[in-house]
Amino acid sequence: ELTLPREGGASTLLAMATALRGTDGEYGGAVVVFDDLTELLRAQRLAAWREVARRLAHEIKNPLTPIQLSAERIARNFRRASVDENGAASTQARQGNGQEAERERVARVVEECTTTISREVEGLKSMVDEFTRFARLPHARLEPADLNEVVRQAVSLYRERLEDVRMDVLLAPALPGALLDTEQIRRVFVNLIDNSVEALAAAGGEQRITVATAHDPARGLLIAEVADTGHGIARHDIARLFQPYFSTRGRGTGLGLAIVQRIMAEHGGRIRAESNRPRGARMIIEFPVAEDARA
Repeated sequence: ELTLPREGGASTLLAMATALRGTDGEYGGAVVVFDDLTELLRAQRLAAWREVARRLAHEIKNPLTPIQLSAERIARNFRRASVDENGAASTQARQGNGQEAERERVARVVEECTTTISREVEGLKSMVDEFTRFARLPHARLEPADLNEVVRQAVSLYRERLEDVRMDVLLAPALPGALLDTEQIRRVFVNLIDNSVEALAAAGGEQRITVATAHDPARGLLIAEVADTGHGIARHDIARLFQPYFSTRGRGTGLGLAIVQRIMAEHGGRIRAESNRPRGARMIIEFPVAEDARA
């Protein structure tokens, strides 16, 4: 096996050589056949990561519900006990300000702790849900659709939500139809726009996101891109950008772009990352037009 560098990553090739000999047994050369194993190995790694996500989601989710219910029960019973104590205390003289202050302190601690437990459990549940979606993402249900309309639906979710960010939407007129799972493709654009918004928040300066569509008739492709003027992507990170659990932000599950890549693969398309000049990142996705998708 050979691993060769290429733009945006590396290719893994399997080389097999066969000697050629004449009728007299003389060596006459050799035939070398190269098989590109890159996509096969990527698919195997993706399947392994999905199994990890499935097991992780199962192991984490089981104890979360009883933890949350226990915290809520503690808070509920403590509040009820406090109400009963206050009612009883109103009918008799207080035993001292010290006991009352201690009771209030304990009440605050219980309230803060149970609230923290519930909040963190909700966060873990969200993470587990992301693992589950990655492990059990439903197969795409491809139907004739308008890519521009899907983009409009995704962009409309950000209307009046972006304070200092300018969003330019450049849709090519009269795009050919495509076979899309509109819900999944809308999720692709939402994920990419969310990433751009976070990149802009960390970069400062001009804050602009551009969402555009185009048609490449020579290759029979519909092309869409989400570009921003954020901090960009380090060159050495581009090759790992779509690997499960890889994140340049140091938080989150690192599954967003892995899910995007899987959705694009099920649509017969692909996604790649590039630098956006003069600064920022550009995510480019390509779909076959409807006739090519059916084929």
